[in-house]
Amino acid sequence: MARLLHLARRVRTTVGGDAIWSALRPAYWGIVTRLSGDSGVSMRLSDGHHYRLDPTLYARRPERYEPDVVAALVATVSERSVVYDVGAHVGLVTLIAARRISPGLGRVYAFEPSPDNFASLERHIRINRYNDRVSAFHCLVGERTAATVRFSCRPGQFTANSLGYDVPGGQTIPAAMTSIDDMVRSGSLPAADVIKIDVEGYERAVLQGARALLRERSPMVICAMHPTTLAQLGTSPCAIIAEMAAWGYRAFDLQNREIEAAGFEEVVFRKT
Repeated sequence: MARLLHLARRVRTTVGGDAIWSALRPAYWGIVTRLSGDSGVSMRLSDGHHYRLDPTLYARRPERYEPDVVAALVATVSERSVVYDVGAHVGLVTLIAARRISPGLGRVYAFEPSPDNFASLERHIRINRYNDRVSAFHCLVGERTAATVRFSCRPGQFTANSLGYDVPGGQTIPAAMTSIDDMVRSGSLPAADVIKIDVEGYERAVLQGARALLRERSPMVICAMHPTTLAQLGTSPCAIIAEMAAWGYRAFDLQNREIEAAGFEEVVFRKT
């Protein structure tokens, strides 16, 4: 199996490889999927450990996925941590956090609205045997709770999905929305120690929907910034940093330097 996966990567990096790969891809992934069965294949992620993953992720170089975000997460999560992964995608960050949590002591709560990505997220939780420490929610997280909102997504893994813009080649579907504060008040969530947010420009709405938690508690927040989409929604990274400051937070880049503005990057918010 490892040789088959490596062969695909080599083909794609040779001269003319993309054209060859386009022709071979359907048959190749059919063979790999049948050989791997339901258990996935072992791949390394950016924390240096191996996990069982869908074989189609191999071509995406999962070992290089957001190493600085992972490093910030790993430095903070302990066996007793409560972690929210908002915009969990197929669960790579969820798995890395779950590895460091002891069942019955801490837990990861993963949120993903895309049907395809959520199916992969649930599968990754199951084949890595993390059901005892991860809860997955098929919903959007925003500033309020709503039975349905219109959500733009595109079928397939590693594609952009957003409430902030229409995804090219995508489709608009109804999706449930909740807010962190509503789930905490209802008892569906314990208060978080760490919150990771990456929702393609809808980050301010997620934070607005968690403002009671952020004011009253001190979770560390790792928040992606998408300036273009934020501007389309009438806000900016600077506005988010200012709002978080009003709730007692200081902003840092992933190299732990305090900042007052941000571009297209992740920002770490901590109360000090």
